[in-house]
Amino acid sequence: MFDRPKNNPIRLKPCSVVRMSSQRHLIAPERGLRSSHPAGIVLIVVIVCLGLAAAILGSFVAIALSGRELLHAECSQLQAQWLAESAIERAAALLAANPNYSGEQWNLSAEQLGAAEGGAVTIHVESVPDQSSLRLVHVQADYPDDPTYRCRQTKQATVKLPR
Repeated sequence: MFDRPKNNPIRLKPCSVVRMSSQRHLIAPERGLRSSHPAGIVLIVVIVCLGLAAAILGSFVAIALSGRELLHAECSQLQAQWLAESAIERAAALLAANPNYSGEQWNLSAEQLGAAEGGAVTIHVESVPDQSSLRLVHVQADYPDDPTYRCRQTKQATVKLPR
């Protein structure tokens, strides 16, 4: 079609040809097939995201564990309160049977409590000055019966002796 002079040919830069879905695309030689991002940046972003996800998951686990410990402590405190109430009722019943009852160390096994651990209750009875028909009952309930990890509940009540 065109007659070009043979001494002045048009020079074209070499191109890469990529086949994608049956169409040919020319890619400029200075870009090639590489992305404009460095190859390691994607890996760094993925590692940072995984680190953040692990930190968040670790926080959730720590919150769940502390909530579990708090719930266990509240249950132990409630059990100690019920033991103290029971000890007051026990002392009243024993005083009704024996007005000279002075108290005891009442140890309860886990089976008796229907719980995972046992408890201990100290009952101390003393007379009320100038009132021979009254007794002052002091109780101290520990649950579980462990010197380090226990909940302690103390209570006192005045019990009237039957005539």
